[in-house]
Amino acid sequence: MKVQAPICSQCGLCCQLFAINLNQDEYLSGRYETIFQDVATIENFDTAAECGANFLAQNTDGSCAYLVKGKCSIHQHRPEVCREFFCRGEEFEFGEMREIIRQKKQSIEMDTSVERRTTIIEILSFAKEEIVKTYDVDGKTPLAYHNSDHQKQVIDAATAIGKTKVFKGEISNRDLLLIEIAAAFHDITQLLGPVANEAASSAIAEKVMRDYNLFADCDIDSVKEMILSTAIMIESDSVSQAVGSRGKDCILSMVIADADLSSLGSPWAVYHREANKLMEELHGKNISEADLESFYKRQLALLENHHYYTEEAIALFPYQGRNLKRLKKTKF
Repeated sequence: MKVQAPICSQCGLCCQLFAINLNQDEYLSGRYETIFQDVATIENFDTAAECGANFLAQNTDGSCAYLVKGKCSIHQHRPEVCREFFCRGEEFEFGEMREIIRQKKQSIEMDTSVERRTTIIEILSFAKEEIVKTYDVDGKTPLAYHNSDHQKQVIDAATAIGKTKVFKGEISNRDLLLIEIAAAFHDITQLLGPVANEAASSAIAEKVMRDYNLFADCDIDSVKEMILSTAIMIESDSVSQAVGSRGKDCILSMVIADADLSSLGSPWAVYHREANKLMEELHGKNISEADLESFYKRQLALLENHHYYTEEAIALFPYQGRNLKRLKKTKF
């Protein structure tokens, strides 16, 4: 007797609640938008699959980027996993996937309510506007490096690392929202010096979060811990970041610390551009030979001794060693 295939009700729940992974042919074809393509390009499929870079891109609410008005916009060319999976099916091999969808639905309903997501958007907008009007080219105190470009870079990198950890079950969607806040506020104060900048930035983030009266004390403490973790101390033979050691807060701090230095492991063009912007911020456009040599040595120390905390950052930003070799040859 012929078994009738399950009928899809086109509710869109699997598109909203499940990370959709591409197989090797689909990933290498380049026809699909993937989750990390704006941050890093990973050509090797095995490496991409290991860190979750073969997942389809997502909308801001976590749904598939190809879900438009509740319907799949690439239905005729949807990935293989979408063709094979039916949430109303009974196949044993898909049991775990159906359970993940159920759990994701509960998590999203709990962690990303409309009110909370709206609040996050408002908070992020505030932080971005503050950076623009203070440190961008037309701001009160223009900075070449610590401006809105760096803020966006850190938010994008932190979100990329964080999303993979959500997929792995290491952190929750709630944690991911807190990561976004910490990334947006981590450099909102920049004129007090190392450590003091991070302390002042964490205090501003705390005040803004408390003003909304929507966050628990533990949420606020997590954001403050993450911001404080971005303080960097560079010695001749070591690089240290103030990453804590308190359970999940430690994982979140690692995410932000890695994102803050993502340019070190980015392709040479990105690293070199960001390093030059930092040099200009520290020493001005007409830098002396002595300051140039000092900056060069500090960059060598940074590239030689820095190590990413998370395996996701190691996979997403793998060029630090190459950048070190090239810097030794070309300098600035």
